[in-house]
Amino acid sequence: MLVEAKVGKTPLKWFSQVDTRNFRPSLKNRLGNDYIIYMGRIFGAKFPRPEFVSIENICQIAEWIAGTMKRHGGCYLATFTSTAVRICQSAIQNGLDIAGAKFSVTGEPVTEAKRKEIEAVGASACPHFVFTEAGYVGIGCFNPHGADDVHFLKDSFALIQHPRQFLMQRHQ
Repeated sequence: MLVEAKVGKTPLKWFSQVDTRNFRPSLKNRLGNDYIIYMGRIFGAKFPRPEFVSIENICQIAEWIAGTMKRHGGCYLATFTSTAVRICQSAIQNGLDIAGAKFSVTGEPVTEAKRKEIEAVGASACPHFVFTEAGYVGIGCFNPHGADDVHFLKDSFALIQHPRQFLMQRHQ
């Protein structure tokens, strides 16, 4: 949310797959989320509070995307790859038009099968490779050459390749 707000795109919704009625995040995490929300509001970014939506009710998100597409002419949702697939499957099952929606996906590989499920509704997926300790390592594009095509951020990271002798010897 902070990155999006920095470029003037405050999120409209924050869907969460964590049901705080059954799982209580640590005090540190609860305070951290509240701090971000309230400080954002103090500085003019109207951050939404997390809204739990179970995987069984994923249609709620597909309906929200369809409505957002109608109201704003587009919708961008950052989520896990499998969640994007389930949202798109739900849209098809419920006759919802989410064509043109953009998904920023992470957390798992984008396979050809998963990409096809997302594209079946006219949406597109852009994979990102991120890890907590360093942030974004690779960012996908909406014109990929493969299902999980990601551009390596070489201005921030180094990729050092070397031959693995033990593998080469094993296969000779």
